[in-house]
Amino acid sequence: MNEEQTFKRLFAAARSDKPPAIDVADWVMEDISTRREPGRVLMWVYAAVSSAAAAVVAAVALRLLTVAEADPFSEFLQSTMAVMQ
Repeated sequence: MNEEQTFKRLFAAARSDKPPAIDVADWVMEDISTRREPGRVLMWVYAAVSSAAAAVVAAVALRLLTVAEADPFSEFLQSTMAVMQ
């Protein structure tokens, strides 16, 4: 007997095999009754992450502004702006 026939017999046996009937209604109903309604955790996580991202953006912008003001070339331009106008 070759492998193909062996596999065909095994496939036929597997297809004819019926799973046992198991009553899970009680277990499912108990699980549903004890399950809590999910809170709004995702909303709070989103708010916290958004706030943190906004704080990082504000800190980077503030740092760039203070660095730009301390730059010698920008100080020179600020001092000569009055003369140019």
